[in-house]
Amino acid sequence: MSAPMTPDREQTRADSEILRAAPDNSDDWSDEAWAAWGRIANRAHSTRPKPHPASEAERWNAQYPVGTPVTAYPGCRPEDDPKCTRLVTRTRSAASVLSGHTAVVWVDGHSSCISLTHVDPTPGGTS
Repeated sequence: MSAPMTPDREQTRADSEILRAAPDNSDDWSDEAWAAWGRIANRAHSTRPKPHPASEAERWNAQYPVGTPVTAYPGCRPEDDPKCTRLVTRTRSAASVLSGHTAVVWVDGHSSCISLTHVDPTPGGTS
């Protein structure tokens, strides 16, 4: 089961497409490109309440056992940067809370934990 496409995620994807098509020099950006950049920046720095990390980890563990095939994005999500690293892998741990603030999981082929916001279960359960 992959992450559902929420309106925020759809808007982020649309804004990313606008920015990918924009000229490299921001002096040449259109009003549309600047608006997309502003929406992405606002979402990145949003003060919207986030789910409690322990609840996120518990929910993940109830749905996805260790060994679940996933696509993981260690640095950033592709909606934010099309050149991001994408790992097609499996979980090697249950989800847990890192330092009291972030729900994370460990995956095969990567040396550190990855935030659950950067891990998508693979549809159909194959990696």
